[in-house]
Amino acid sequence: MNREEYISPTPAEELYLREMYDRDPSFAYECSHKDLERLLSIFGEMEPIIDAFNVRAGASDEKRASDIGCSVEDFRIWE
Repeated sequence: MNREEYISPTPAEELYLREMYDRDPSFAYECSHKDLERLLSIFGEMEPIIDAFNVRAGASDEKRASDIGCSVEDFRIWE
């Protein structure tokens, strides 16, 4: 994964990220790498955040499932 230097969000950015993620955790899949890093620092290692990193990196379903502790079949239900 290409890691950019972490830059803390401004209070307004943090509020926006908190509100959007609290409203709908799938928001993580719409975020840039920088905002995913920020979500990670705010919420910790939550499944949608970790999976969104993997999706952005092009990880296989097997890798995604392994990293968040679910079955590969859980991803195939949505196909």
